[in-house]
Amino acid sequence: MSAPSPAPTAHADFAAHAAPAGGAGSEPVRTCGIASLVLGICSLLSGWTFFVPLIGVWLGIRSRRREPAGRTVANWGLVLNGICLALWAVLVVIVLVLALTSAGFALAVPSAG
Repeated sequence: MSAPSPAPTAHADFAAHAAPAGGAGSEPVRTCGIASLVLGICSLLSGWTFFVPLIGVWLGIRSRRREPAGRTVANWGLVLNGICLALWAVLVVIVLVLALTSAGFALAVPSAG
């Protein structure tokens, strides 16, 4: 006759159910990187040009430091948000040049009087 098997302990039950294979606990965290990427894509498609890309850059930098598994996603978010910020900077320069040249032109023209 064989000896009866010992009753399972609470620790053994917890260990068996704590981290199932392929469950929610096995995926690496990429939350900030994905948020940065989504903000970059939305910024390009919808024309958000300043505040949203700034938040996307902040999230991308934060993700690169804290989420090693999401480095590629964070890099793409940084690139897309950087493109949006660069477009904003070019637009500001164009507007300033146009404003200054039209103001300078108005001052340089003698009044007919």
